[in-house]
This record gives sequence, structure tokens and C-alpha cells, in this order.
Amino acid sequence: MLATRCFAPAVRERLAALFALDENTTEDPLPRDELLRRATGRAGIMVTPVDRVDAELLDAAGPALRVVATLSVGLDHVDLPAARARGVHVAHTPDVLTHATAEMAIALMLSLLRRVTEGDRRIRAGRPWALTPNFMLGRSALGLVFGCVGYGRIGRAASEMARALGMEVLHTARRPTGLPGEVPLAELLARADVVSLHCPLTPDSGDA
Repeated sequence: MLATRCFAPAVRERLAALFALDENTTEDPLPRDELLRRATGRAGIMVTPVDRVDAELLDAAGPALRVVATLSVGLDHVDLPAARARGVHVAHTPDVLTHATAEMAIALMLSLLRRVTEGDRRIRAGRPWALTPNFMLGRSALGLVFGCVGYGRIGRAASEMARALGMEVLHTARRPTGLPGEVPLAELLARADVVSLHCPLTPDSGDA
């Protein structure tokens, strides 16, 4: 088993107990030539989203390769048809990151609305902080319209958090949901104060 990154201790211990483990012990991605070399003859490869799993890597691993496991929900970095053609199973981590990713989306939104990172940069630069009525005046999420593009697990979780902040939620998705707040993309973009993208990278979404 090749682990392309220094994963959490519990994960590494579990892998080492089950397999002959070759692991990257750094936080940096393996250079491509090293990744191809170390993949040779492996039955399994554990990757992250920055590791491109394509026909070149699959062929470098050879016929012994049975599984590629990625520490991600998305599979944009994996050539699924190439893996399927070689009989390689692809595993990912749906659900486990749903709440955390939704929280990050809401945290970024609040940071922008309340100018958190802007204020942080100002303080770190040693610039004065003026307690005047209009200084660093941010905006409340209360009453704003949250536009969610993509309404899968993460999109729905982020929308629930937005509602808890007193926002109206609109959403659009590739497949109709039939749920309240569903509108066409053009209407969502016209009405939303905040637009949050929760859709996979596909040829359709990439061209859009």
C-alpha cells in the first residue's frame, strides 16, 4: 500500500497493521516522477485531491493495483473510466466531511460580511483601529438571500445553517428537487445577496 501523504496517526497505524506500508512522511505531495515510481506493483494507493489519478498512474502501478482510496468527497482528480477499464476500485469519503465543509462555507460568508479577515490584516499591519460609527462597518446575514448552487449533502447542510442565521434560501440543482426555494439559476443569481457553489466539477459546470 502506498500512502501519498502523511495521514493522521490513527490512519497510518491502521494501514501499517494491515499492509506493507510505503508512506510519504511529509505534508508535501510527492513529485510526479516519484509518485509513478513508488506506485509500481502496489495493490492499493491512498491519495488526496492534489494527486492526479489517471491512466499514466494506473499503468505505472500495474495489474497488481486493486484499489485507489482518496481522502475526499469529490472525485474530480480521478479518471474513473480509466480505473474501471483496469478493474480498479475507487473509494472516497462521502458524508464524513459534509458538516465540516458546510461550516467552512458559512464561515467564509460571515468573514466577508463582517470583514473579519480584512480587520485581521489591518491589526497585524499595525494600522489604527478607529472606533467611529462607519469604520469597518460590515453587514448582517439576517434578512439576506443565500443562493445555493448545487443542492446535495453539503449544499443542503450549508442552507440549513444559513436559515439558522435568518437568511432566505434559494437553490438550484442539475436535477429538480421539488423542494421549497428551488428557482432557475438565472433567478438565483439575480436575487441572491450571497452565492455559494456546491456543485462538482464536470464538463457542464466547467464550461458554465
